Amino acid sequence: MSRLVLRIAVGILFVLVASLVIAQIGSASIRRSFERGISAHLGLAFAATERVNLASAAELDAAVAQLRKETGNPVQLLAPDDPAIPATVRGELRGGPQLSFRGHRRGWTAYLPVRRGSRVLVLGPMVLATLHRSYPVEAVAGGVLAVVALTAFLVAAPVARRLRGLERAAARIAEGDLGARADATKHDAVGRVARRFNVMADRVQELLERQKGLLQAVSHELRTPVARMRFGLEMLLGAKSDDERERRAAALDQDVGELDALVEELLLYMRAGESALELRREPVPVSAALDVILTRLEELRPEIEVEREANRDAVVLADPRLFRRALQNLIANGLRHARSRLRIRVARRDDRIETAIEDDGAGVPSEDRARIFEPFARLDDSRSRSSGGVGLGLAIARRIVEAHGGEISVGDAEGGGARFVTAWRADTNGDSATTQSRRNAGGDRSD
Repeated sequence: MSRLVLRIAVGILFVLVASLVIAQIGSASIRRSFERGISAHLGLAFAATERVNLASAAELDAAVAQLRKETGNPVQLLAPDDPAIPATVRGELRGGPQLSFRGHRRGWTAYLPVRRGSRVLVLGPMVLATLHRSYPVEAVAGGVLAVVALTAFLVAAPVARRLRGLERAAARIAEGDLGARADATKHDAVGRVARRFNVMADRVQELLERQKGLLQAVSHELRTPVARMRFGLEMLLGAKSDDERERRAAALDQDVGELDALVEELLLYMRAGESALELRREPVPVSAALDVILTRLEELRPEIEVEREANRDAVVLADPRLFRRALQNLIANGLRHARSRLRIRVARRDDRIETAIEDDGAGVPSEDRARIFEPFARLDDSRSRSSGGVGLGLAIARRIVEAHGGEISVGDAEGGGARFVTAWRADTNGDSATTQSRRNAGGDRSD
């Protein structure tokens, strides 16, 4: 159960219990106060009755005046049929004294037959003063409201304070302070929201920093071919022979092709990183895909010996074009950095198909194995533009693999060099769809 929900439930239970206790104490006090007030007024009424009955006719008015003075309440001596006595009371006076209650603020009025029923002594209205001095109804209600308000404050104040902290962190991020974070030390509902907020903030900061780094890298990568093209144009304009002009034009064409390849790779890298990337998942035989890839790359470095240990029955469930592109980038990278040999291995591990591309080159230092998958990463001169790449091949491969829910890593090969391993989801029905998938793997040459 959430701690916040538990805190609210305990607060509500406390309010109910405290309200019942206060109401019980208040009602008992009110009852005792009421009983004391009634007893005092009844004693006063009987004493007044006795005094009026014992007074002589000449002393009667003086006795009533004295009662009025002593009690501080209205005292009258009326005839039984006097209109000042309510009709309902007049009809009941023959049965004895009558009491009329007109509310705790307006009080009680006592109608007492005296002088053998010939007169009616009217006492009141009399207010029970003790009822107002000790635990009035308003005091009980005020106590209950005070308990409710205090409990609500104790429950809501910490939550409101932490929500304001979360709001301040969001405002700081909106103002450009990407390092702002919310307090996520608590383990209740607000703490979980704060932790999610911090994860989101970390992700936003990481994405913005990556975009900034990518923009800087693209600017740097574009600057080189553009500078060469500008220099080539100047040299072309100053060419003194047709042969020199042709060489300059060919160099310009090569620079344009390089620039076009860079833009194409950059667009593919951005598309592969989109969360809404639509994958056309189909059964793809790995062996058939390797045949197509190696045919395309056979002229890259024909002197490199390529060894294949491929499981002919291995079938992955992936987008055929993107799957081939990821493996093609990894194999091309291996061919560029291999000294004499490249080994390709395909194996099945439970519900995954693993591909391993191993070269016998210089390898990748352990401290650079995470950075090598970043766009335009350059570890040394051997991985410069002159080796044939634009610096996006491994970054594109990683995005494609991760978009399929797979994994990619780099380590050391057995005989030295780099070993790139990818894991793909295996197609459990691959055998029944192998024929069609071979056509899919080899028929589309648009990539």
